[in-house]
Amino acid sequence: MYSHQVCQSLFEKDKLLFAFLLVSRMLLEGSGALASGQKMTASELRFLLTGGVAMENKHANPAPSWLSEKGWGEICRLNDLEPFDGLRDAVKWAPTLFQVYHSLLFSRSSVI
Repeated sequence: MYSHQVCQSLFEKDKLLFAFLLVSRMLLEGSGALASGQKMTASELRFLLTGGVAMENKHANPAPSWLSEKGWGEICRLNDLEPFDGLRDAVKWAPTLFQVYHSLLFSRSSVI
């Protein structure tokens, strides 16, 4: 009932942000309200919100033809988070596979 009253008092444009804040809090606290039981660390939430802090990237972009330097930098910073450990190496070893996935995600006509 409380959440229904809160949602009624929010502007339509703010409801998605409110939902994101609720779910983020539940994930950070490992709330039993989530059936999956998964948790999110503060570092993961910070990366989600900011994309990580851009520093000089010492790893060469393995696919500059389709992967921007900014995108590669974000993959390298994401690799530093424990659940994504190994992502940078996976992209280095199989850039063509990731290119197919990338093109499917960003193509307006493709159905995944």
